Amino acid sequence: MITKKRNIFFLFSLLPLFFFNSFSLPKAITPSKTLQCNRHLDSLALVEFYQKTNGDKWKAKWDLKKPMNTWFGVVMNDGGCVKCLDLDGDPNCSWKKNGGNNIEGLLPDLNLPYLEHLFLRGNKLSGSIPNFTKLQNLLTLQLSCNKLSGAIPDFDHLEKLVSLELDYNRLSGTIPTLRKLNNLQSFFIDYNQLSGKLPNFKLPSLRLFFCRFNQLEGAIPNFKHTPELQKIALQANKLEGELPAFTHLKKLNFINLAQNSLEGNIPSFKGMSTLKTINLSDNYFTHCDQMKTNENLSLVVTGNQLSFEDLVYNKQYFSKDENYINQTLLSNDTLLSITTGEDVLVHLPVDDHIATNTYTWYKDDVLLEKIKGDNMLLIENFNDSKEGVYYCHITNTELGKLTIHSPLYIMQSAEVVEEIEALEVVEHQMLKDKDKFFVSGGISPNGDGANDYFVVSALEKNPDLYPDNEVAIFSQQGQLVYRKKGYCNSWSGTYMNTNRPLPFGIYVWVVQLDARTTKTGMLVIKR
Repeated sequence: MITKKRNIFFLFSLLPLFFFNSFSLPKAITPSKTLQCNRHLDSLALVEFYQKTNGDKWKAKWDLKKPMNTWFGVVMNDGGCVKCLDLDGDPNCSWKKNGGNNIEGLLPDLNLPYLEHLFLRGNKLSGSIPNFTKLQNLLTLQLSCNKLSGAIPDFDHLEKLVSLELDYNRLSGTIPTLRKLNNLQSFFIDYNQLSGKLPNFKLPSLRLFFCRFNQLEGAIPNFKHTPELQKIALQANKLEGELPAFTHLKKLNFINLAQNSLEGNIPSFKGMSTLKTINLSDNYFTHCDQMKTNENLSLVVTGNQLSFEDLVYNKQYFSKDENYINQTLLSNDTLLSITTGEDVLVHLPVDDHIATNTYTWYKDDVLLEKIKGDNMLLIENFNDSKEGVYYCHITNTELGKLTIHSPLYIMQSAEVVEEIEALEVVEHQMLKDKDKFFVSGGISPNGDGANDYFVVSALEKNPDLYPDNEVAIFSQQGQLVYRKKGYCNSWSGTYMNTNRPLPFGIYVWVVQLDARTTKTGMLVIKR
């Protein structure tokens, strides 16, 4: 399996912090009335909260001898009950925050029936989140940037809730369906430890859904029951399968699904004129349709398995070079057995229908030929002098910062291949000489725990005796394929310092333990 380099897009990781700059607080769902409430019970609930969260250690403490409307972060409604509790460091009952208020301990199930907004971002609250059975008028619940753990409650009693922010905590388990939150518009659960499959929510008012940097698995649902959805961010999970087209989400303008294991085709998003940003970087997509959406779309597909045929037709959507680079061909290295005198046609598994590519071919790391517009290489009258390792670098001037590397084509005469196939890898096979110098005679790096690594037993038994050791591996043609000073029995048959596996075959090893001890031998890699 290809190990992918993950690109972190700092801008995308900060997006939720900016969304609310121009937002006003949600307003009450039902018309305001003269509220008859019990101020005494509200004050008792606040005193309990103060005491259970070590109020004497708060940055801005409450003077419990004074009226509660003078307490830091407490805002009353017209009836005299608590309407807003804002303890995120900026007590203005808004999205603005200022480093929290050093509130720590467990969060109690608050008994504040007229509370509409609860801001506790940036504190040190721990333990599980209560289901808040006594906050039936709550519109905003902001518990971000604490140390809360456990599962997310279903919040069945918060039917008026509009905004739910639980990001940057330690929450685990699966995501609840939130089936009774028909008014929910914003749901933020970034940077937790959530797992399982993503629900296909039935949330008719949901606009913003952010669940980045968690451990979700399985396929992405089509979100057919969230018609108001505008922004969806699921970056850095373990999601897999194909990408839904989302054509029914007519208001969608932002998609961030980077750093997952999605595969297959990227759809054209035809008719979705509201789309402004699509980030699909660092997945396993192998094809991309020509976009048929907003002409000002910003498309990011870095780190996939796309070809120039996919990318050139979408070049207008790449606002910078970093948005399309680092593509890897989905193809394995190949060992070719060729009879002397035979003609060989190598057909690259990519870009059959594009004429603007340049194919630069190499043999044993030496430039062989440049071909314009043709993804095939013809080698006529094969003989021993044409044995070697062939590969190609594919470029296109329309996307000048991308070079796609072909797999390796190891061409050997049929006689040599027959010799290779006659050699079997014997489990724990070792070569021994009079100096008791042991080296693996073969490796089969398949992850089964047996013969996965090239082992020099002298380095395994007495590694400190040979701090300046050096190991080199060569192909039969003399090409250096691996070299390491200070080797520690960790090579699993890959090319140089990459994760690209070398093909089945015979290789030559050279092991220098110190200035006086150098050994050579043959090695078989079998896959």
